[in-house]
Amino acid sequence: MEFKSKERDRKYMREYMREYYKKNREKMITQIRKSQIKNAVKIRKKKIEYYKKPINQERSCDLNKTWYQNHKKERLIYIREWRKKNKEKMKEYAEKEKIRRNIGIEKSCKVCGSTKSLQRHHLDYSNNGLNIITVCRACHSKIHRKHNPLIIFN
Repeated sequence: MEFKSKERDRKYMREYMREYYKKNREKMITQIRKSQIKNAVKIRKKKIEYYKKPINQERSCDLNKTWYQNHKKERLIYIREWRKKNKEKMKEYAEKEKIRRNIGIEKSCKVCGSTKSLQRHHLDYSNNGLNIITVCRACHSKIHRKHNPLIIFN
């Protein structure tokens, strides 16, 4: 008998909260936003902790893949419309890409001298984003982890 009463109480509370939310939607939204702003650091830490677990990384990856597969047509339509609206940005981007491609990748990493898994890293985005060096994948991840590329080169 106790189980049925608990279940009845849950259903009642669920229904009550739905009605309360409908009546006080704006108030609830502002309270939630204030709470999120107040606890932003805690929320960020919990998210980082959550995504460190391999099972959650896989789950997130699977969800992203399914979302992209299910929304393929909408995404293509959005991209086409954005490109039509932003023709000048597309031209600028194409010009920068031509210049970047002509720079080429050097034969070895500037940091450790490795010749495997070479990538480009922007020291900064001045000079039309052409301030680029060649680094290996390991050094590139170290640079971004430290958030200061000059640390490695000093």
